[in-house]
Amino acid sequence: MTELSKKLYFPHIQNPNVLSMGLQKMVAPHWLEFDREAKYFYQNKLAQYQADQQNVYRALDESIPAQEEFQKLLLTYLLTQHSDVFKQQGDLLIAPELDLQWKLSGREDLWQSSLWIPDDVCILLPEDEDYKLVAASLAAPSHWYLTEKFGQPLAAIHKPIPGFDQQLTPSINRFLSHLKVEHPVQRFNWSVQPSNDLSWLDNDDEDDDEELANDTQLYWRVERQTLRRLEKTGAVVFTIKVIIHSMSELAKQADSYQALLAAIDNSTEEIKGYKDFNRVRPSLAKLGS
Repeated sequence: MTELSKKLYFPHIQNPNVLSMGLQKMVAPHWLEFDREAKYFYQNKLAQYQADQQNVYRALDESIPAQEEFQKLLLTYLLTQHSDVFKQQGDLLIAPELDLQWKLSGREDLWQSSLWIPDDVCILLPEDEDYKLVAASLAAPSHWYLTEKFGQPLAAIHKPIPGFDQQLTPSINRFLSHLKVEHPVQRFNWSVQPSNDLSWLDNDDEDDDEELANDTQLYWRVERQTLRRLEKTGAVVFTIKVIIHSMSELAKQADSYQALLAAIDNSTEEIKGYKDFNRVRPSLAKLGS
């Protein structure tokens, strides 16, 4: 039975270091998660695509076999592992509990198949000793633009993150080279944001050093990320599901909230600047008092 309640994750407790890989083994049936906000994510994808297609969906021709393999794998997964939610009726994929349905054309590209799930999806193919981003459906990014990263290797994609290249790039490349089809993994990324927007992009009008207004509502943003290798093409599918809760919900969990404050305080100055921790920290202190 698919659990459709919205989960509240606390990844900062086990992995307070923002740059921790924090990989966890995952059984295939738990590859993707769903909740009753699925239609909201679907509508967000359509809206973002209409507003800025080039920053939402891109694909190289070399990714077509991997896109097709992903589509077949995903459809089979939804109809078998989540058969209580997803059903196929003729040329329709339906999810009555989520109030959603999609027409199946038989030749779904990554964009079309990504509409079936709340996650953003990236497809990576090996190139030399790295992996290159060759296809992506991205409607809920955190501080990055697809047009700037598309077609680049992971080392270049992660370059703006302070310390990433030195601490994580070698580990990630080594891990991906050994990722097995039968052993998908998950990890979590966490942030505090001053809005509940799924698409969280930099605002040039904001002063990074300026404190937030007293009435600013803060939100706990968690990204549940999965990595899974495709059997035939050898591509790696990277999914990102954004889960947003009001920070007041996290504040009710006293131990978790104090752990968050400690994780922020123990971050390097470079990470504090990159994640906007300095701007939100005073408001977090007030909320937790």
